[in-house]
Amino acid sequence: MGLDRASVSEVGRRPGVSEQAAGKTVDRLEELGYAERAGDPADARRKVIRLTPTGSAHSPAPH
Repeated sequence: MGLDRASVSEVGRRPGVSEQAAGKTVDRLEELGYAERAGDPADARRKVIRLTPTGSAHSPAPH
């Protein structure tokens, strides 16, 4: 599952968990410095999750 540039809702839908559980997971990833929430330049109402350099370094390579 790719996390970079997804919304919390999208993260929650992919593994079949609730948006609330996905939000808590993203909160924890932010606390650990692996991810950050940012505004979506295409939609001001939407927040996307971006991997930090630390998160990218620990993420599996895309296939």
